[in-house]
Amino acid sequence: MLGADYVNAGGRTYGVIPAAGTTQFAYQSRLFYGSYGQMRFAANPSNPYFRQWAIDYTKRYLASHPLLSGLFVDNSAGGSLVSQGRVAESIASYTTDYGSLLKAVDQAIAPKWLLANTAGGGLGADPVVSQGVGYFEESSLRPLASSYLAFEYTAALIAHRASLQTPPPYAVLDVLPTGGSMTDPRTQIAALAEYYLLANPQRTFLDPFGGSAPSSSWSQHFFGALTYNVGQPRGNWSVFATGADPNNLNFTYRVYARQYDNALVLYKPLSSTTNGSATGSLSDHTATTHTLGGRYRELHADGTLGPVITSIRLRNGEGAILIKA
Repeated sequence: MLGADYVNAGGRTYGVIPAAGTTQFAYQSRLFYGSYGQMRFAANPSNPYFRQWAIDYTKRYLASHPLLSGLFVDNSAGGSLVSQGRVAESIASYTTDYGSLLKAVDQAIAPKWLLANTAGGGLGADPVVSQGVGYFEESSLRPLASSYLAFEYTAALIAHRASLQTPPPYAVLDVLPTGGSMTDPRTQIAALAEYYLLANPQRTFLDPFGGSAPSSSWSQHFFGALTYNVGQPRGNWSVFATGADPNNLNFTYRVYARQYDNALVLYKPLSSTTNGSATGSLSDHTATTHTLGGRYRELHADGTLGPVITSIRLRNGEGAILIKA
């Protein structure tokens, strides 16, 4: 929601507060969010009247836009953006009440749905995720920029959130192409491979590069390999190989694997020091060779298959979707 621009911010995150004596109304009160400036109302999700209004407004909004299937709620990491000392009302139950408000709205608009962006919330977003609201984790997969420690943290977070309710919440995992590009085959296959390691085919979805370029053409977010049927997973991911990074022996690499009906999926994040203080590079010199224990054809980003292979070389930040031959 936007209000009167009485500080002349002009869409920026800063402006000039009027001098004393300028007449203003209480309803024009603002909080100064670090990322958004003052052009946002401060809403209390614990207030029963605000909750009633939110449900009523959402239903009316969707009724006036019949082609919409649901709504996206940004900035839903769960925690309050301000300290108690900056507001008059108590924020002791803010996180729980925010989650229950989203749930109430979600139930009120059914069968249409609500999707909450929990990016950056970590375990702090549990009150949102645990109350039945589907979540969008912006930039959660960073296949060319994450170390193996970061991969395991993301995997643990997704598994934790899946355990918060039965059935697990719907989850949309977004990809950030840092270190590559949206149209780069290496980035595309690495993103798809990382997703397949973590995916629950019934409850999770992949959003290729949606958060980094939301208004770009569909061609920036689609590639042929997405349509190849790898079947259903035959268990969870596991460590396929580990060792010293040949480009820097002070770093350790890990290759992760997951078996599907029709494919073996491999992904090798950036190597890292054991404490995560430094990570390896994407250099060709980081490549290691791995015996596959079977005959496979590598799935290319455009959806075509390569020749039959029995071993593969993987660099840091590289994935492989190997179709059983």
